[in-house]
Amino acid sequence: MTRIEVPDAAIKTLFGSLDDNLRHLESLLNVRIRTQGHELLVEGQPSDEAKVERIVGQLSSLVREGVAWFSGLGVAPGEVDLLVSADYRAELPTGPLAVSAADPAVEVLVKNLGVATWTVAIASPIALSAHWHDAAGNVLVWDGPRTPLAAPVAPGGAITVKVALGPVPEGAASVTIDLVSEGLRWFGAGLPRPVTLGP
Repeated sequence: MTRIEVPDAAIKTLFGSLDDNLRHLESLLNVRIRTQGHELLVEGQPSDEAKVERIVGQLSSLVREGVAWFSGLGVAPGEVDLLVSADYRAELPTGPLAVSAADPAVEVLVKNLGVATWTVAIASPIALSAHWHDAAGNVLVWDGPRTPLAAPVAPGGAITVKVALGPVPEGAASVTIDLVSEGLRWFGAGLPRPVTLGP
C-alpha cells in the first residue's frame, strides 16, 4: 500500500465531486484508492501505485502553481473543479502497406486530435509502435519496438514519423500502427492495415 499526502488547497480539486476523479484513476490504473484525512491510500501493483503517486504529485503541483499565479494577480484563491480525463485521440492513416522485409519501417503521418501536447519529455512519453496480426486477425506480436516522437506535437498538429515495425513475424498479414503513452496505455487509434512484403 502507498500513502500519498495531498495538500489542503488541492483536496477538493483533485478528488473531484463525490471523489469522481479518484474513481476514474482507479479504473484507469487498476488500483483501489481510499481517502484518510489528507492522505490517499492506494492499493494495487507497485508499478500502478507509483503511477497514481506520480499523477497526484503532478496535479498537486499544478494546483499549487495555479493558486500562486492567480494570487499574484490579486485574484482570491477559490475552489476549482478539475476533471481527470484521459485524452488519447489521434488520426492515423489506413489502407494497405508495402513493407520491406530487410528494413521493416514505414513513414506515417499522425495527427494529434486531443487537447494535450504529445511529448517524450514526460513520465509516460508518447511513442509509436506496432501490433502484427495473421490473416485471421490473431495477434502475432503485440509490443513492437518504440519509435519516439522527434518533436512535440501540439493539439491539432501533425508529424511524419518513420515507424520501426520490428522483425516481420512468420504468417503476418496485417499490422496495426498505434501510439502508446508508455506505462499507461495504448491510444487505440490505429486500424489493422494489410501488408505486402517486399525484399
